[in-house]
Amino acid sequence: MLEDATKDEKLLVLKNKLITLKKNYQFQYVFKKGRRYNSFSFTLLTATSKSAIPKFGFVISKKIGNAVVRNHKRRQLKQIVLEFQKMLIPNQYIFVAKKEIVELSYWEIRDEIKQIFLSNKLIIQ
Repeated sequence: MLEDATKDEKLLVLKNKLITLKKNYQFQYVFKKGRRYNSFSFTLLTATSKSAIPKFGFVISKKIGNAVVRNHKRRQLKQIVLEFQKMLIPNQYIFVAKKEIVELSYWEIRDEIKQIFLSNKLIIQ
C-alpha cells in the first residue's frame, strides 16, 4: 500500500495520522465525481484516487450545533476513521455530518461507519 505514496504520506501513516483533504478543489472533485452512501447520521462520499493512501475530509455544518459540538463530533469521526485507515481502499473519502449525529455516542457512530464500510466493500480483506 505504501509503495506508491510520497515520503510525507508515508511518514504520516507511520505516525498513525490521517491524511486529510485541505483544498477546495479536492473537495469539489469528490462531490462531483464521487459515489454517495447514506446512513442515519452522515453521508459518505468516495471517489477514486491516484494516491496509494486513503485521504479524508470532514464536513460539519453550522446547523449541527455550536463550535464545541461540531469540533467534538469532528474529533470523534477522525478517531474512528483512524482505526479503519489501514484497512480501507485508497480512495478519497468525505464524511458529511447530519443533525442526527449529535444524538449518537462514539460507539454508535463507530458501528455505523463500520457497517457502511463493510456493506459497500470499501475495506480490503
